[in-house]
Amino acid sequence: MLALAGSARAAHPQDSVPPEIATFAREHGGGSRAPTIVAGLASPSFTLFTADTGASARVGVRARGRIGWLRQPATLRGTADVADTLIGTSWFDLYAGDSVLAMTAIDPRLATVAAAPLRVWRVLVAQSAVTPAAELLALLRADPTLAGAVATSPRLLDRATPVATLLALADASDAVGLIVVRNPRLADRPRALAELAERHAALWAEAMRRALARMPLLVASGAIDERLAVHLAFASRELGLASARMALGRLPDVGGRPAAAAAMSIAICCGDSRPTPPRHGLEQLIARLRRDTLPPDRWLPDGVGDALTRSDAVRADRAMLWAIATIDGHAGSGRWRIVRAQALGDLAAERATPLDDLRRVAQLLTDTTYWRPLWPDAPPRRPPPGDSTDSTGGQQWWTQRRYSRPLPEDGAAEQLMRNPRSNTDRNILGILAALPVGRFGAAPRAAQERLATLPPS
Repeated sequence: MLALAGSARAAHPQDSVPPEIATFAREHGGGSRAPTIVAGLASPSFTLFTADTGASARVGVRARGRIGWLRQPATLRGTADVADTLIGTSWFDLYAGDSVLAMTAIDPRLATVAAAPLRVWRVLVAQSAVTPAAELLALLRADPTLAGAVATSPRLLDRATPVATLLALADASDAVGLIVVRNPRLADRPRALAELAERHAALWAEAMRRALARMPLLVASGAIDERLAVHLAFASRELGLASARMALGRLPDVGGRPAAAAAMSIAICCGDSRPTPPRHGLEQLIARLRRDTLPPDRWLPDGVGDALTRSDAVRADRAMLWAIATIDGHAGSGRWRIVRAQALGDLAAERATPLDDLRRVAQLLTDTTYWRPLWPDAPPRRPPPGDSTDSTGGQQWWTQRRYSRPLPEDGAAEQLMRNPRSNTDRNILGILAALPVGRFGAAPRAAQERLATLPPS
């Protein structure tokens, strides 16, 4: 059962253990020691107790004339077993009419009791169909780590659950929100689903798909502002919803907005031909990209940045590429840093890029504030021995990216080394050679070797 690690503290002296609890623990404790009272309430009558077996402890409840052990999921016990058995008189469950008892899980009088046994009780309450949705929300706000348990509650899919509570639950946890968006009651409120998708990237695809499936209701729900228009337009193509895309294109609030029209054009949908996006719309999206942040001000869908750098119209326009390449990659917890790095790589790869622009790309790579990994917890990996260069000096260094953990910007360094215009320029090679090896793949070492092969200037 749940390891308490000495955190349980008796709320009463040992001799105050009620006889019925002592008898229950002796008969159903599986060799456990005498029980310890963790917490007790007079109204409603509720007692939380544990029975220690040495290495672990059982957690039990006495309430409303019933006594039983609480089932402890594997995530709480650290074992592969969910419980010794799923049925039997020794287990405590909540039944119809026990909603007042379920409220004890968030009772402030229990705020100071041992966290481990209280959590076991809270998990049971969170998973029970007896627990009202409002209490689920209170539980989630009191302990966000209960999201996995709350997500299993039947209340999340119950049509009787108030819409406002459903949306608050989804806003409180993405794991819960992924279940909430399936509630049939929200199917009649596509506007609420679409606005939920705006706020939560993890819910975006599912919520948008369900919102766009109810286009007539969505249109009838009122005017569509520019932000929602961009999300809907991008989703209609990104998710491959052809009928929704055509319907949105006929709406002045969507098809008539340059930014939304551009979002619909650049979204990636396999096997789907895309119209040429309006330049003004692309410029509006890029302007938004430059000032967009994470919630609560998350304005653009996450996929827009990548779609912009993949757009032929953007890749063919150096001014727009530079606008993306010079965004603040640190803003919004680095939300658009990879997009910035992609734009730098595109500029570095294009053979028609002027030499001064290539030098500017190289200079941007020297910004040491970008020398920290985007995911600092990811372990670095070393390339295998001998995977550096070939006998002709034509570097195989790009293959090392499979083995190392470089920065997002390493692709720009790689493209500079591949570009015939930049890999013969001593200024650029000198900058690349001074970059930290490993963080920029093998480009620094390749630049050093390339410099050694150039004739004296």
